[in-house]
Amino acid sequence: MSKVGPLKTEAEYRQAVEMLDRLSDLAPARTEDQTEYLLALACFVEKYERAHEPVPTASGAEVLAYLIETHGARQGEVAAGTGLADSTISENLSGKRKMSIRHIEALARFFKVEPAVFLDSSP
Repeated sequence: MSKVGPLKTEAEYRQAVEMLDRLSDLAPARTEDQTEYLLALACFVEKYERAHEPVPTASGAEVLAYLIETHGARQGEVAAGTGLADSTISENLSGKRKMSIRHIEALARFFKVEPAVFLDSSP
């Protein structure tokens, strides 16, 4: 294993990701030193990704649509499960109605996510 440190180039990043994959595959047979190296390298990979691959922004409506789709839920099921009117969910999804704190709290409970995911982060 090579010395671990900050990743400065895309090539270093790719090599580090390949090494993480190899070390992860060793799982139950991985030594303590390999595990420590993996954890340290993962920190540098994460730092590089944060700097070079920013998380895309999404509106509360986009997050709601994504959660409905990935949970295989129907709009009516979300309405019934949250106590919100079907028309409210529809207006939230279309962007015609901004999500209130009550909407956000109900949706967060229903989807078992942090309320902050519904806060608009789009410019």
